[in-house]
Amino acid sequence: MPTSSSTAAGGLPGLVDGALADVVVYDTDPARDAAALSHPSRIVLRGRVVA
Repeated sequence: MPTSSSTAAGGLPGLVDGALADVVVYDTDPARDAAALSHPSRIVLRGRVVA
């Protein structure tokens, strides 16, 4: 699964090591299959798994 990090992002504002994050994870690439957007496999809101 492709990922990015604050190092790869080149120090973009708002990316801080150890900061809480909002993340949505999909089993398939939504860029290749837009239907995937309706079925996230994991949702993390403010650092807590909510789904």
